[in-house]
Amino acid sequence: MAKVIDITEKLAFDENPRLKIKDVEVEVESNASTVLKIVGLFTGEDVDESQAALEAYELIFSEAERDKIDQLGLSLNDLMTLINAAADALMGKDEPEGE
Repeated sequence: MAKVIDITEKLAFDENPRLKIKDVEVEVESNASTVLKIVGLFTGEDVDESQAALEAYELIFSEAERDKIDQLGLSLNDLMTLINAAADALMGKDEPEGE
C-alpha cells in the first residue's frame, strides 16, 4: 500500500483578494493555475498585449465579477488599470488596505 502524506497543515487556504472600485468590490481568482496561465500570457516574443489582456481579464474575474465590472462602464484605460491591479494583487505586489 502506498504511503499517504497529509500536507494540509502546510497549505494556506487564503481567501481570494478583492479590489474596490467606488462602492463595488470584485473578487480576483487567485488559484495557482490561474496565476501561472496569466504569467504565460505575457511572456515570450510577439505577445499581443491586447489579446493577452482580454484573456487575463477572463481568467482573473469570474463571469459574475465581470458583470459587476461591466456595470461600472469603465474606459479602456481604467479597465487596463483594473487588470494590472488584479495582477499585482495576485503576485503579492500590493498590500491589502488596512495592513
